[in-house]
Amino acid sequence: MTSLSPLVALLQACPTRDTSLGSALLREAWEELRREPASPALLTALVLYDSRFQRLLTGPEYQQLVELDRLVQMRYEQRVHPHNPLGLLMAGTLKKESV
Repeated sequence: MTSLSPLVALLQACPTRDTSLGSALLREAWEELRREPASPALLTALVLYDSRFQRLLTGPEYQQLVELDRLVQMRYEQRVHPHNPLGLLMAGTLKKESV
């Protein structure tokens, strides 16, 4: 087994390790966003999670976006953690036998 000590030392020496998001950095990032066209993913996230951007949509449009977001999250979870029908059947059988 290889030692991770060199990697840990390298990561600890990284100059960005202790960088926090201060107001100046946030302002700089915001100005960059204003100059460059925003991606659809960024705009969607802003509309979903920032009330100032939610006003860009009507109430029904916003609700559609929220429902679509829930559907996407549900499908993502299903792909990342798929159901195991055989495992569920075995667990159910074991549970019945133990009662």
